[in-house]
Amino acid sequence: MAPHPQRLTVARRAWPLARPLTTTHGVQTAVDVVVAEISDGDSRGRGEGVPLRRYGESIDSVVAALDAMKGAIASGLNRDTLQCALPPGAARNALDCAFWSIDADRAYCSVAELAGSVR
Repeated sequence: MAPHPQRLTVARRAWPLARPLTTTHGVQTAVDVVVAEISDGDSRGRGEGVPLRRYGESIDSVVAALDAMKGAIASGLNRDTLQCALPPGAARNALDCAFWSIDADRAYCSVAELAGSVR
């Protein structure tokens, strides 16, 4: 449980690629990303999600899905209950990563250590 009520902020970003990505759909020089940040005043966690058109996602739909979760986040939604709160996709990925990040911050360890993959 969070020591203080959690707050979710959502931001749109365009991150440049180190090298252009060429596909049959064209050349891509940046990736549009949605960033979710959870903060409780003492700790914070950040996660990102990249909307995929083939799954019907867009920057706007992911931002809207995350904005709709702000009340649940403030009411104590966590990474365990998130799995039932949102369908798989960029929004859930961004929140899941943010929850792992804030939980690791609270435990003063890395996400890898928290997940048990580092000994």
